[in-house]
Amino acid sequence: MSRWLKLVANELNEEETRRLLTEATTKLHDFLESHPEAEYRILEILDRRLSESIDGGTWETFTHLMTTYLGQDLTHFISWLALEDQEHRLAMAEQVASPDVLSFLKLLLAYHGPELEEAYVLWQQNPDDWRTMVRHVHYDQIAQRYNVKLEIEKYNGQKVVLEGPPDSLLGLAHALLVTVRMLESPEHFSDKAAQVFFEELELNRSFFAEETEETKESEDDGPGPQELH
Repeated sequence: MSRWLKLVANELNEEETRRLLTEATTKLHDFLESHPEAEYRILEILDRRLSESIDGGTWETFTHLMTTYLGQDLTHFISWLALEDQEHRLAMAEQVASPDVLSFLKLLLAYHGPELEEAYVLWQQNPDDWRTMVRHVHYDQIAQRYNVKLEIEKYNGQKVVLEGPPDSLLGLAHALLVTVRMLESPEHFSDKAAQVFFEELELNRSFFAEETEETKESEDDGPGPQELH
């Protein structure tokens, strides 16, 4: 595994990270110094490629073009910088970068930071996987009932809208839970995802338990004296 992949996976210690970033920023400083037009050329390439619609192939195009112009090591560095949490990564690079390099990196992210991060996300994910979900819960005063609307957007930009009564929502949740158990083992889920899932399950269990308890107490109270004959 390359050092850059280890850095992305948080497998480098502080000293190893600093050494790798020092090497990269030094190489970039030397490249910018020996190629006065480099800053303009790089931004020009990105302007042309990222001005079009960004999809799952944009990231590969970006890395191919950058590797052709900058070489593999510097492309790895710029790619790492653009992946996620760009402000934090820029701060890490700032500790070892020359003023000229830092100025270029800030300019690069200011112009194309969001587009590069979006390109990486789309390249990494299954285009048919869900990306965002917007929930709308509306109470119909006339019909005296709730209506639930879910707007689901996939990584390929397509949107799916589901709308129905509360029981339909429970039916969907039940179908998803059945699907969870179709996997061979819980080990296929990450610890973080499982923890969030369990926390939400507990909240829902408490939600229904409170309603059940209130109903039981109401039944146990029996009819009031005025209702007895």
